[in-house]
Amino acid sequence: MKIHIGLLSLVMLLSACTASEAIVNRYSADYVFNDFIEKQSLLSVDRIAPFKLRGYRVLSSQLVAITGANGKHFLLESTDTCEDFEHAIKVYLLTREKNIVQANTDKFVRVGEDFAPCNVSNIFKLHEVQYEELARLQRKINPTHRYEYHK
Repeated sequence: MKIHIGLLSLVMLLSACTASEAIVNRYSADYVFNDFIEKQSLLSVDRIAPFKLRGYRVLSSQLVAITGANGKHFLLESTDTCEDFEHAIKVYLLTREKNIVQANTDKFVRVGEDFAPCNVSNIFKLHEVQYEELARLQRKINPTHRYEYHK
């Protein structure tokens, strides 16, 4: 009986550690990416036009880096905390106007077990080297997951 209680306690301790590690990763990701935005003095834009989504990289529960068909990169930020966004099976953009992405009106959407829209609060223009640095930071924060998709 003592062995079963000890084993159960060990299992509960390990699951608590895993859950706390996920929380630490979420907060460290938010800190790392917000620090990157600040240090890089990323240029905020109101809209992207014309834009056709070619690929994306989910960075955190509030940030998605997107790539257009023309090869240009942008960072979409939501002031909403989009729960489990980093585990999305697929990400879509919901826009009011075709081939135009606008801050404060459009949404990015997580498709998976449920449909979870997040408002696009800010759009930042990224250079190729900045996009690659964000990808490197993302792999460093969570090397076991792949959150990238290209058409």
